[in-house]
Amino acid sequence: MTRGKSLIVLLSVYALVLSNAGFGAESPAELIKQAEQLCVKKQFREAEEIYLNIIRQATDAEQRFSAQRKLAAVYVAEDKQPLATALVRNILADYAQHERLPHAIHEIAESCQKFGKAAKAKEIYQAILTDQPGHPQKIWLDMGLAISNVLAGEPDAGWSATQRLLNDYRTDNRAAEAVGQVAWCYRKQKDFQNARTLYQYVVDTWSENERAIYSQRGIVLASIELKDSSAAQSAIDRLLRDYSQHEDFLSLVWGIAETYQGKSDFRNARELHQYIVDNHPNSERAIYSQQQIALANIELKDEPNAAAATEKLLLDFSKNKDFVGVVAGLAKEYKDRWKFKESRRLHQFIVDNFPKSEQALPSQRDVILASIGLADDPNAEAAIDKLLKDFAGDPRIGDVTYQVARTIHWKDGDKAKQLYEYIVERQPASEAAVSARVCLGGLMLAAGDEQGARAVFDKVLEDYRGQVVLPHAVGLMAEAYWNEAARKRPKDEGPPLPPLPGQARVLDKTYAEYLGKAAAEWEKIINDLPEDTSHTAEAYFMSGECSRALGDLAKAVERYEVLVRRWPDYKHSVYAQLLIADCIESLMKAGKIPKAEAVVALRDACQKILTEYPDSPAAGPAKGILRRWERFNAEGRMQ
Repeated sequence: MTRGKSLIVLLSVYALVLSNAGFGAESPAELIKQAEQLCVKKQFREAEEIYLNIIRQATDAEQRFSAQRKLAAVYVAEDKQPLATALVRNILADYAQHERLPHAIHEIAESCQKFGKAAKAKEIYQAILTDQPGHPQKIWLDMGLAISNVLAGEPDAGWSATQRLLNDYRTDNRAAEAVGQVAWCYRKQKDFQNARTLYQYVVDTWSENERAIYSQRGIVLASIELKDSSAAQSAIDRLLRDYSQHEDFLSLVWGIAETYQGKSDFRNARELHQYIVDNHPNSERAIYSQQQIALANIELKDEPNAAAATEKLLLDFSKNKDFVGVVAGLAKEYKDRWKFKESRRLHQFIVDNFPKSEQALPSQRDVILASIGLADDPNAEAAIDKLLKDFAGDPRIGDVTYQVARTIHWKDGDKAKQLYEYIVERQPASEAAVSARVCLGGLMLAAGDEQGARAVFDKVLEDYRGQVVLPHAVGLMAEAYWNEAARKRPKDEGPPLPPLPGQARVLDKTYAEYLGKAAAEWEKIINDLPEDTSHTAEAYFMSGECSRALGDLAKAVERYEVLVRRWPDYKHSVYAQLLIADCIESLMKAGKIPKAEAVVALRDACQKILTEYPDSPAAGPAKGILRRWERFNAEGRMQ
């Protein structure tokens, strides 16, 4: 049966009527991303409709293939096992010759694992094999069984299925890919010993196979994870000796270097990057390897060699099409490590030698920021003057000037005021001008002119009512009041704890007043403005912070809980989760929450940190809270 006919039959079995209106403004690739996001939210029905629509209407075969393999796992998640099995049969038939068919079988099993149903993928592959023992794609189904068993947490069954692969397909050239895929699965499951064994089997058995180089790379990576430096080096030596003519060779060497960097093994990373520069100086990777050599030397505190590597980059690669961007990237890395002198020199090099490049304006900005970091006020002032003079016609001037103004906002209010006014005058219709106007109001507030600041804020609210820039502008207003509260806070003001029973919490009146005004602005974002993921999440967090500072810990908990539930990946969500536990503990000590209820809530809050954010800085304090209350039973009594 042809691909088109088989899909028509399959879709008729599904009996799902979809619109034929096309994709609208969104491309199939964008829709696939949208469907993946829906799956994260467990909105499988909506994801299913998107994938089916792509299968029926997309003209690109690769997009249809992608949608089908993702849809198979969605059907498993929806407990539609017969449909999932039928779709896998379809994939095996229609994409029998596709080079990524084994990747698809692996991906389906892995997606099922993410949905908590790894064993269901095994059932699919076994059902097809039971129905067709001589299936023409049997090797991939056997591979899928091995992978599914490993992912389902059944190591014995997984290894037995793997052994069948090794025994039954030794003379089949496709087995190199099949065994390599299983090894890949073991490596992702952090079973590096079995992964390395299988990778070595592939290299030893099918050394001439196209996939052998990837298994050789796998031996290196597994050995690195096993901290077997001798084996890793031996495997690298073989990779460099035997596979240097492969088209993916340099990208694999680069990837190994990145693995070393990720483990802070900068010496081995440097060695591999040096190999690329020395042996493949005209490759696309060489300029980036030269940059990474400089960075490795910086990390190793080898200043002379870092300087030498930087000079080699400037001298030997200046004709490279990516030269300016690479130099700017190196300058940024210097800045991120507080090496402002080196950063400024590289950015100045760009401004002086490539004044017409796209990078010249941001580099001029970074010359200013580096000078500020060096407390070099004369050069910072001169660089600002050059920015405003030489780049006045650049449409990005407003945004860049705003970034500079924000950096010096508290250090030099008069200069910041001039820059904000420059933005408003030069680009009055820009988003930067909206922010600049609010910041001018913030400077007025800091100078004691609260009435004038409020007039500025209200004018912005009036002028930009209903526009997308408003949440950011209101956030800046809230920030201005928050900063003013910080300045008004008495030095002896205690932590934001509730009073003990029978006591009253007394806050400095002015401090509390500005906290309340900051909270009112963040509440506008929450209650009055359309949701804007970053700004609304920030508003919930800061509303919680204001409530906590004012002693209303119950409301703080409420705000933090909404934040963590709706935006678990927001930058402050893990901290908010820890604050939930902290606030509950304080409320319990103050008699505001029964001990039995609080102990359960405390444990739940801390366990969520250990489950969802195990590597975060909050994990340690969460463990400490759990230890404090581990001896208390569900009734809140010590056991």
